[in-house]
Amino acid sequence: MSKQKPKYRKNLGLLLAFFVFVTLLFIISVGFAHVVLTNFVETEFNNRKTEIFDNSLRDFNEFFQERIPEVAFYQGYMDSVQAQGFADNVLRKYPFVQKVEFSDVILSNIDSLKKHMRIGQFGAYSKNTFEFYLDNEYRLIKRRKANEGNLSSNEELNTVFLKLCTFLGRNNLDTSAIKNTDLFKLFYNIQPGKISYLNIPRVSDVISFHSMILDANFKQTFFEHDFFVFHIQPTRIRIKNLYPDYYENISIQPLVNVDLSDNEGGMKTEVALPGALSDYKLSFESSNAHIERILNRFFFPVLVFLLDYLFYPVDYRLPDLPECFDKQ
Repeated sequence: MSKQKPKYRKNLGLLLAFFVFVTLLFIISVGFAHVVLTNFVETEFNNRKTEIFDNSLRDFNEFFQERIPEVAFYQGYMDSVQAQGFADNVLRKYPFVQKVEFSDVILSNIDSLKKHMRIGQFGAYSKNTFEFYLDNEYRLIKRRKANEGNLSSNEELNTVFLKLCTFLGRNNLDTSAIKNTDLFKLFYNIQPGKISYLNIPRVSDVISFHSMILDANFKQTFFEHDFFVFHIQPTRIRIKNLYPDYYENISIQPLVNVDLSDNEGGMKTEVALPGALSDYKLSFESSNAHIERILNRFFFPVLVFLLDYLFYPVDYRLPDLPECFDKQ
């Protein structure tokens, strides 16, 4: 018997329909991939700013949480020379600290002292006040302020003293229940651009202060304390851009920006700065061209994968029929 080869008919309409279907599927896949990648880039743009925020404020947090409390180690006996050394180290290591003011303060119930603020017998007097800053040639400048002990001219010290007196004026003051949060509220005064700190006294000193206010017959004594005011310039904070691929420009801007002009296109997000930096915000910006470059870098491998899948060589020939079908 002669062996017959099967014959197949080509259907051009079916081939055309298949080609149209594959083309539409490819276009839809490309469009879907572009949408997914665009959403991915937008999500990363909004999420990655947290890491940059934390890294950029690392030096500021170190200064606030570690360096400022070092003043308490002197227990109020820091003199102007020691204050100068401390200020010099702070000003050179932390460029966002613009100026440091130091006051040698006496808290006492002695009537002979020139107390410019007092609650009951308890009063405060500032012996000396100095300010330290770096000039244009980074030399430390020390200047004595002529305040003549007048606390009314020192708004920051005035505020801390009033907070302390309000706390001490309680009749049922329980010093054993004083928490760290109470100490923070009493001896820190944080304003936009300023951090004030009065060295934290011992618990026995707090008891004496309380007695000075409520007991007119309490023995006359005095306590020396160190008071610092750190003037902060947020725009001097070093910004660490960990993701330059996403953020073309990162800057510190005023919280209320007088420039009402809107950037055309691009992406922008902001993070408000805390505490003494609260008048400013961290602004993240990228232009349309920069975002387009990011998308192209992500989209090109996806497009290559889709094209490779579409044109992957496939053998469309049907396999040979088994010998049993050749027999008649």
